[in-house]
Amino acid sequence: MKLEVLGDPNTLYPNIVETLQAAETLVREGFKVMVYTSDDPIVAKRLEDIGCVAIMPLASTARRVSSKSRYFPVPIKSRER
Repeated sequence: MKLEVLGDPNTLYPNIVETLQAAETLVREGFKVMVYTSDDPIVAKRLEDIGCVAIMPLASTARRVSSKSRYFPVPIKSRER
């Protein structure tokens, strides 16, 4: 399931607090969650720890790339689930 919780519809920035809560609920209910999030590697690691199967950071090629991004996406090692 693709999870995308937007905090601002104009900039498409995600609402991180609600994204983390929704990811926890969906994973707990047995969904395989692919989540759109900020480009913060700490948030990405938390989403991995929750059990998300894919993490799509704000500056991914599927989204409009922002030159104002302060972080670089860090690949997360694949692991068996």
